[in-house]
Amino acid sequence: PGSSFKPFVLATALKNGIGSGSVWASKQKEFTVPNSGGKEKFIPNNNEGAYAGSLSLAEATVQSDNSVYAEVGITVGTRKVARTARKMGIRTPVSHNLAMTLGGLEQGVTPLDMAHAYETIAEHGERISGTLAAPDLGPVGIESVKSYKGKVLKKNRRIERQAIPAGVADEMRGIMEQVVQRGTGKAAAVGQFAAGKTGTTDSFGDAWFVGFTEQYTAAVWVGYPDELKYMKTEFGGDPVMGGTFPAEIWHDFMTAAISID
Repeated sequence: PGSSFKPFVLATALKNGIGSGSVWASKQKEFTVPNSGGKEKFIPNNNEGAYAGSLSLAEATVQSDNSVYAEVGITVGTRKVARTARKMGIRTPVSHNLAMTLGGLEQGVTPLDMAHAYETIAEHGERISGTLAAPDLGPVGIESVKSYKGKVLKKNRRIERQAIPAGVADEMRGIMEQVVQRGTGKAAAVGQFAAGKTGTTDSFGDAWFVGFTEQYTAAVWVGYPDELKYMKTEFGGDPVMGGTFPAEIWHDFMTAAISID
């Protein structure tokens, strides 16, 4: 998921007393990988090698600063971040490696789970599921089951579980709105409240935009389904990043959905 995983780091940090206004160094950093005897290093890099010197956690979200987020995630603990992601709706295994702070997971995530987990932010910290949901409190795709005569055999009943504190979710909503208004996700703006996060993996192999309005949450992934192919020139000769095709697709989908309402 690349940087679209960062909201799980943000939620964990806010839950554990790291404020959105806390200031972190934005510079080249090197972290020693645990249990490697000091031989293995994790070296996060910002896009195009651009570093701001220092940023608040909120501004690092808006600008998607890898240097800041790697340190924040490692400081709060990758196992805690993994637990937060699971609580919010990610059902695939979430690894504890240092790179997971930037979405470098050992196993990928699904667009459906990413949308479901972001819905938890949109719903003020409540993970929404139902009695006819996918396993593990997953998203609901069925409202009811009827017999061939039209008799209702089963009807979905909404299940709500507070996954993160409402105050944390609401603070995240405000920060992630800025991502769309003036940050890496500007192409997703729809003329009303919208919040989200871009994501781009190493060498442009995957690109994401996941976000929500007051009515809908959607996840967009752009990549090659049958192989890892680096999208270095597909955006009019430029790389495909989360703020390009994914944000534009999300914008077009949401604009159409809003017009139906």
